[in-house]
Amino acid sequence: FSVPNGSYNYRVYKNGYNQATGTVTVNNANVDVAIHLTQLPPQNYTVTFTVTDQNSNPLPGAWVVLGQDSTQTGTDGKAQFSVPNGSYNYRVYKNGYNQATGTVTVNNANVDVPISLTQLSTSLYNINKSVQIYPNPTSQKLTIKSNSTIKQIIIYDITGKKIKSLKINKTKTIIDISELKPDIYLLRIFTQNGLITTKITKF
Repeated sequence: FSVPNGSYNYRVYKNGYNQATGTVTVNNANVDVAIHLTQLPPQNYTVTFTVTDQNSNPLPGAWVVLGQDSTQTGTDGKAQFSVPNGSYNYRVYKNGYNQATGTVTVNNANVDVPISLTQLSTSLYNINKSVQIYPNPTSQKLTIKSNSTIKQIIIYDITGKKIKSLKINKTKTIIDISELKPDIYLLRIFTQNGLITTKITKF
């Protein structure tokens, strides 16, 4: 700045940093003012998922996975996360319903994500109920239990590439997926009663 003699109040600021204020005095000489701004910690914003069924009724007890975090919806069908700016993959699922997946971007504002899950047909739901898969999401081992003999299990990545194939020939097995990178995978389970396809989340 080019100014005459005198005292001047100043303020220095930038988004994401603490501001600096003070007074500088000019008295027949040029003046250098050194300013150090400290960076603010990342600000979190609220991502709210509102999960309903195909009739727009709130869907409690649905699992919502956002990035590396997961929680269940309450009686109002809502689940909330507090996260900084960024893009996050999400997955919403509940037994007896088709799941929903997608990406949500947080950019200096709270975000509302409406999700509608459609109910599976009765026959498909009954087939899926004959096989238990837990815990899901998981970081290491996955237990698979069936009412009938499991012949084979194949794991695919989200692009459809085959990752692992296992011969089982029993009704309960534990598979280790700790070597897989965090992502969503497609699981195909071949039993005596037929084929079951589902998704698992590795975190």
